[in-house]
Amino acid sequence: MATPDEMMAKTNKSSLFEILENKVKEHGSPGEVTAYIIDGQFLLHNLPTNLPPTYGGLARSILIQCLCNPTIVIHIVFDDYPQPSIKDTERDRRGADSRTFVITGPEQRRIPRDLNDALKSRSFKRQLPQFLADEWQDSSYTDNIMKQHEVILDVPGECYSFKVEDGVICRSTVQTLRNDHEEADTKICLHAVFRDHVDNDIVIRASDTDIAVILLYHCSQCQS
Repeated sequence: MATPDEMMAKTNKSSLFEILENKVKEHGSPGEVTAYIIDGQFLLHNLPTNLPPTYGGLARSILIQCLCNPTIVIHIVFDDYPQPSIKDTERDRRGADSRTFVITGPEQRRIPRDLNDALKSRSFKRQLPQFLADEWQDSSYTDNIMKQHEVILDVPGECYSFKVEDGVICRSTVQTLRNDHEEADTKICLHAVFRDHVDNDIVIRASDTDIAVILLYHCSQCQS
């Protein structure tokens, strides 16, 4: 659990992923993919660098990035950041930022402009998903972005579905996916066994070894 100098014991988890990957000789390709499940932090860290200067522009860029494939249903799953947390020591080690962010609306300009800099703040990482949950209801997202897609957004304490009905975006709560999990790692498993997807293939976009290991353990529940 800890080293003699009272620091948390660390290991290179990516080595485990390489070992597991080498054990699979023929993995094939997904068949009929009915859902993409995307780790929210993975998504944010892989956005292009030339992002719009306002939060409204950022919200639009995030949604466009998510909907750039033909799959109808897209799940976006964000971590929660409660305090205190067992993860506090690790976040401090990584240079967590104590700045407080308040996102007031789509016209507000982003400071700092560097998204990776903002993502060091626990406050920002809690504020942004809540802002997306409100902003994506706007009618400007209806035809040219959302189209026929359904977006399921898992934010701290809630899970929402967004889809176009009668020309407007309707947001509803997905009761079966509401949860109080702290990390997207386990939330993603909950979304993977969601009843609407059990008969088809699911693609999960993430880079965390923890997610791969947890999914391997639960993969039998993801099959019909």
